[in-house]
Amino acid sequence: MTHSEIKPQAADSQEKELKYMRSLLFVPGDSEKKLSKAAYSSADALILDLEDAVTAARRPLARDIVLNYLRGRSKNSGQQTWVRINPLADRVTSLADLAAIIAGAPDGILLPKVGSAKDVVMLDHCLSALETREGVALGTVRIIPVATETPQAVLALSSYQGCSPRLVPRVVSPTEIPTTRPRVKALFTIR
Repeated sequence: MTHSEIKPQAADSQEKELKYMRSLLFVPGDSEKKLSKAAYSSADALILDLEDAVTAARRPLARDIVLNYLRGRSKNSGQQTWVRINPLADRVTSLADLAAIIAGAPDGILLPKVGSAKDVVMLDHCLSALETREGVALGTVRIIPVATETPQAVLALSSYQGCSPRLVPRVVSPTEIPTTRPRVKALFTIR
């Protein structure tokens, strides 16, 4: 199956949903207390964090907590639930994150420290395999790459266009761009 054959369910409603992702609340995946509080927030999307907010020793626990949260959430709340996994550069950890949580059918994956569109394509393939294994509708877990954390990702921004039908466009703030060169920031400033 090619990328063009994977069509996310409710593709028509995705555009409508995206405009309502105005606020993202990052929540440590290893804290049931914080997750339960976050569900009552007015954030448009929760980002259940398995990366920076969780120590390596607590990751297995965090994966279980995140999966249980995903399975128990109300899909009628209007609040999207995404999971920030560990970077694909750490394949063992990132694949363990994915294998543990896809059965909960998150709305999407926030992929940190992306190098280029190749990372998005690799994640797309992993998601397809895991969705099939877990009985999750193929193509429904979307992807937001954090393409502002590495210089090579910023320089490869044009490579993301069309790399996966799961890709969710994201507005980049100039303050998110890691740079010491003002001219790179100017590329992302709307005048």
